[in-house]
Amino acid sequence: MHDGHVHGSCTDCESFVGAFERRGGLADWGYCTVQTPAAPPAQSLGEIESAFVSGNREPLRHNEVGLFRAEEDDACDLMRPRDWR
Repeated sequence: MHDGHVHGSCTDCESFVGAFERRGGLADWGYCTVQTPAAPPAQSLGEIESAFVSGNREPLRHNEVGLFRAEEDDACDLMRPRDWR
């Protein structure tokens, strides 16, 4: 999602919020509270999750609620490690 100026994963950042339960194939999808201050609507998340479970990845890949997949070495300039204080 961002330039990898800071090594790490968005999941290591205090601003990253996982949007789905930790179990299942969507555990590494979430949003950044700096870029998307309001949580995505629960209805939208439910629709995306239902489509994913049914094998349809398109709503997830082309979502308009600010979700992205956190990947290793993909942190950005907004990165604040969870234990930075």
